[in-house]
Amino acid sequence: MLAYCMNVHPGESLEDQTRNLEVHAAAVAARFRQLRPEDAAHPFGIGLRFGAPAAAAFVASPEARRRLRAVCAEHRLAPFTMNAFPYGAFHDTAVKEEVYRPTWSDARRVQYTADAALALALLMPEDVARGSVSTAPLSYKTFRENPEPALANLVLALQAMRAVHRSTGKRLVLAIEPEPGCDPETTAETIRAIDAVRARAGDDLAAYLGVCLDTAHLAVEFEDLAASANQFTQAGIAIGKCQVSAALECDDTPAARQALARFAEGTYLHQTFARRSDGALLRFGDLPEALAAPAAPGAVLRTHFHVPLYETGEPPLRSTAHALRDPAFAAALAENGCDQFEVETYTWNVWRQCAHSATDVDDGIARELAAAADIFPAACGK
Repeated sequence: MLAYCMNVHPGESLEDQTRNLEVHAAAVAARFRQLRPEDAAHPFGIGLRFGAPAAAAFVASPEARRRLRAVCAEHRLAPFTMNAFPYGAFHDTAVKEEVYRPTWSDARRVQYTADAALALALLMPEDVARGSVSTAPLSYKTFRENPEPALANLVLALQAMRAVHRSTGKRLVLAIEPEPGCDPETTAETIRAIDAVRARAGDDLAAYLGVCLDTAHLAVEFEDLAASANQFTQAGIAIGKCQVSAALECDDTPAARQALARFAEGTYLHQTFARRSDGALLRFGDLPEALAAPAAPGAVLRTHFHVPLYETGEPPLRSTAHALRDPAFAAALAENGCDQFEVETYTWNVWRQCAHSATDVDDGIARELAAAADIFPAACGK
């Protein structure tokens, strides 16, 4: 199953999200069906994004459920995954590190996740029994939080996932999304974190826990995608969904740094890593910090700025999308059993500014989905 994440569209209220489905998702679906007529007969996958206020409003309102179901039916939209990572405002404000608050140490994260999971289950098509809810890492490392409250709250969230399963028949995986600078951020750290939750939850609840594998995040960390997926499989961890995304990359040269500086915008956090010629990694919390550090001749820079999948980059910049085409990665996802793919270029609006692109966002998302379908035919049932 293939979807795009609705977090690309500004709007925090339930009314905003409903309008985004009626206007933007419907337009993207129509354009994608033109680009991929072989898939036009199938429902169009949607990755919902409800912040905490929208999720709470939805589960409290039978009328909202009727309206959103009608919108999905009219445009043949099929929600099967939910992004429950950003708790609050995600656009038109400086998000930066605040996107991780409240962390999993805060009980508000439990209620929000429960509401988001129930909202997704109530909107999923009748013939789709499995879905996923992606969520934030336990915390951001510079917050220096004790992980124990986060682990306990994750167990409570898994109890909510089980309750949703029993009440609706929809089995949802709570998929922790590692991200650079977070706890966890690497594949190894994520396995340790999930093992810690599973040890506290027991086998029954642990069945509802997995990972959201974001390919841009792994690329920024210079991790091999296939190796990461295989490690999760070996650890018995389900990849609840694969977020298909690409990051910016360049050689550490004066010309590349000058070009990269255009992307040091103030809304989102753009964690940046440099891999030196000897293989050592240098980590920077944000792009301006990396650009202020001395250059490392022979190094490669990668920054957490999601790039449209079909963009190859304007030299001296390039995209990490090439790593997605590794046959070993597709094979590793298949072996894990991952069958949910979500295009998640939430930076579209700032990308257009920084890259001086005039591409219409809805049209660009449709092109991204077509590119993802070409890379991962299994996402379209092929």
